[in-house]
Amino acid sequence: FCNARTPVEDAYFAHLDHTGRRTDIEMRPELCLGAYDLVATKQYCKNGLAPKEPAFIFMIDVSYSAISNGMLPLLCQNMEKVLRNLPRESGQLESTIRVGLATFDQVVHFFDLSSASPKMLVMTDVQEPFVPLVDGLLLPYNEALPGLRAALSEIPKIFSQSKTTETILQPVVQAGLDALKCADRAGKLIVFSTVLPTFEAPGKLKSKNDRSLLGTEKEKTALVPQDESYTKLGEQCVKFGVTVDLFLFPSGFIDVATIGQLSAVSGGSIFKFQYFSA
Repeated sequence: FCNARTPVEDAYFAHLDHTGRRTDIEMRPELCLGAYDLVATKQYCKNGLAPKEPAFIFMIDVSYSAISNGMLPLLCQNMEKVLRNLPRESGQLESTIRVGLATFDQVVHFFDLSSASPKMLVMTDVQEPFVPLVDGLLLPYNEALPGLRAALSEIPKIFSQSKTTETILQPVVQAGLDALKCADRAGKLIVFSTVLPTFEAPGKLKSKNDRSLLGTEKEKTALVPQDESYTKLGEQCVKFGVTVDLFLFPSGFIDVATIGQLSAVSGGSIFKFQYFSA
């Protein structure tokens, strides 16, 4: 047998310390990180073209609950501060991420941010949700800022007298996904919700907060999704490079086990503020 090492083996063993551990492990992302990004070269891009800048669509609950607990006005007051810190490439002065805005209760309202007097377009078809506009919906932050400021100042006034207690959720995410698909962009849907979606629409859920099950063999039934529709929608989001982040502000049962599949499947995050009060 020949005991001579190849040049590749020599290079490998040169990086080992006396314990057999690689000395460059912390500098090699493939050795120290569970996931890491690579800049895709041309041949890895769809149709040989670099992807468009991603987009973030903020989708905000404007039901009675969102107004009464103060979530809606507080969010509208502070969103501009949040958007100033959108992710940017190293060396860039401004983020290239596109921004979109929508609100929802039993329908979805999309905002055209292309002017300082934004228009609100209402999507009422909850059975087959769609996006009613493409131009003016997703804009770079600096271009969207005048329209965004105007919309955020008007939204609490427009819905201040709302008595709507039942809301939708699945059609909201479906419409947001459609918006990103129409714009041929990947991105995030950042959803702010306050109640369990109980309105008669796809994704309608029942309250199953039965405390009598706690401590029994049937307790696990309260911890699994009610159906697979939210999981399947999350899988659709993954297919088009879309992540769903959920910000939940419930005063009662909201069934995170079911709606949380949107984030769990798509790689998003869930933030839950039980009994939130501004």
